[in-house]
Amino acid sequence: DSGSAAAASDPTPAAVVGSRTKAADDSAGDKVDIRVEANGGENITNIKMRLGSPFEKMMAAWCQQYGIPREEAYFLLDGRQLEPDMTPEKCGWSASLGQLVVEVSSLEEVE
Repeated sequence: DSGSAAAASDPTPAAVVGSRTKAADDSAGDKVDIRVEANGGENITNIKMRLGSPFEKMMAAWCQQYGIPREEAYFLLDGRQLEPDMTPEKCGWSASLGQLVVEVSSLEEVE
């Protein structure tokens, strides 16, 4: 009987751990709306991405859409340059905060 008592108590910790893992996966899987503004807001692109996805995906998509080489575009969030491996989540963003606005400048605009 001691084996069946141990078996009966095993599912509870597993269920708790599983729910924590699922909650963590859900928060990283939440999507956020990103508004990418170029030329002082004249060119606007709206993108949805997961909170845990690196900005590299958004950067590459934007550059491809506008025909600008990736190394010539600078993406800023609150005046801070975004690195390709950063994520909205690592920047402190959450879906409950609403739309995230990223400004982009190309090397041509800076020169």
